[in-house]
Amino acid sequence: MTYLKLINYYSKVTPSYRPTKLLQDPITRVWLDEQVLMNFYKMNQALQKEGLSALVLVSGYRAFALQKKLYNQQVENLVRLSAPFEDISALVTYLPAGTSEHQSGLCMDVCTAYMQQNFEELSQFEYTFHKKWLDSKGAEFGFILRYPKDKEHITHVKYKPYHYRYVGVNHAQKMRKQNLCLEEYLSQHERLRYNNI
Repeated sequence: MTYLKLINYYSKVTPSYRPTKLLQDPITRVWLDEQVLMNFYKMNQALQKEGLSALVLVSGYRAFALQKKLYNQQVENLVRLSAPFEDISALVTYLPAGTSEHQSGLCMDVCTAYMQQNFEELSQFEYTFHKKWLDSKGAEFGFILRYPKDKEHITHVKYKPYHYRYVGVNHAQKMRKQNLCLEEYLSQHERLRYNNI
């Protein structure tokens, strides 16, 4: 699998898709692509050397069936708790099965140990020094913030300050420098490829 594989509403993975090189973090029991997990460890060490506490993996690879179950459960709960005809689409945080990058093993949801111990919402990651550090230095390890706030109209996914995607160091640094989300970068990459023929 290429680290630039786009998975979204328009570019889905099949129910039978499963990454081939998954490794499990022994502490959190989260599965990630082997290269992603190794770079996460390197990044976590660098972050700690600068005086921050370690990042905690909350979520990584999810099978199609699990993604489907999580999405359906959340929708059912929101329907049950909301007023009739209320639009719940803005409240749904899980993506439908086949459209979630979690099925690739290339992305991860992270938080701090403090957040985990205090059962804080993942959205609170927005206000941590860890988030600022990741945004400025994550690309050095191949990670990008996958769903930036100012790119919701392009990704069609609500801002997730805790959701990082591995794309490789070279691509991540270019994307950060040019302030591009994955969709924009791939579109630009395609144009350059075809213009050089």
